[in-house]
Amino acid sequence: MIIKKDLKVRANPSPIVKVSKKNIVYITLTPLSLPSESNGYVSAVLSPLARIYSSTSNGIIVDLRKNTGGDMWPMLVAIHPLLSEGTLGYFGFKKQSRAIWGLDDRGSYYLDEGKKVYRYPYKCSHIGALSSLKCIVLIGPETASSGEALALTLRSKGNVTLVGLPTSGLSTAVDSYPLDQEHSLLLAVGVMLDAKGRGAKVEGSSIDPDIVSSSPMSYSERLFLYTS
Repeated sequence: MIIKKDLKVRANPSPIVKVSKKNIVYITLTPLSLPSESNGYVSAVLSPLARIYSSTSNGIIVDLRKNTGGDMWPMLVAIHPLLSEGTLGYFGFKKQSRAIWGLDDRGSYYLDEGKKVYRYPYKCSHIGALSSLKCIVLIGPETASSGEALALTLRSKGNVTLVGLPTSGLSTAVDSYPLDQEHSLLLAVGVMLDAKGRGAKVEGSSIDPDIVSSSPMSYSERLFLYTS
C-alpha cells in the first residue's frame, strides 16, 4: 500500500461506557487516530469502569464494529480491567519469530520483540477487576487494524465470544518505507494472533467470529439474559 505522508487525520467520536437496567455493561470502543486525544480516550472508559463491580454485573458487551484502528496502546489501557497479566497476543512473522504483547506484574503493557522489550508509559492499576465477567465482543467488516488487535486481545482472556461478521482483514504488522518526500510504501510483514495462536490465517484475511450474526447486539443481549 502506498500512502501520502501529509494525510489529514480527523478526530473520532469518544468511546462510550454504559450499564443497562439488566446490569449488562456496554463498552463502545471507537477508533483513536490523534495522539492528543489519548488521555481523554482512556479516561472516558476507565472512569466509569472504576465504578462497576463484577459482583453486581451480568456481563460485558464490547462493541468494535466501528473501530477502524489507530493507536492500539491507549485502547488497551482503557480496557485493562477486563484483562489479566501475561501474554495477550502476538505478531507472527516468517521463520516462526514472534513479537509478544501483554501486561506485566508492574502494571505496564509491553511489546517483547526478543532482543528488545518496549513498555507503554502508563501504569494500569485495575488489572483483572472485571476479568471474571463473561464478555461478548461484537465485530464486523469495519473492525480493522488495531480494532482487530483489541478483539484478539480480549479473546485471549478465555471467557470471551466474538459475535458478528468477519473483520476487515487488516490485522497485520506493517513496515513503512519512504519512497519520496510525499509518499511511503507500507508492507505487511506479519499477522496478529491471540495468545492461543488464533487469528487471521494469512496476511490480508479476516478474523472470523465464533458466532456469525448480522444482528450481533440483539443476539448478545438475548444470550446474556438466557444465561445470567
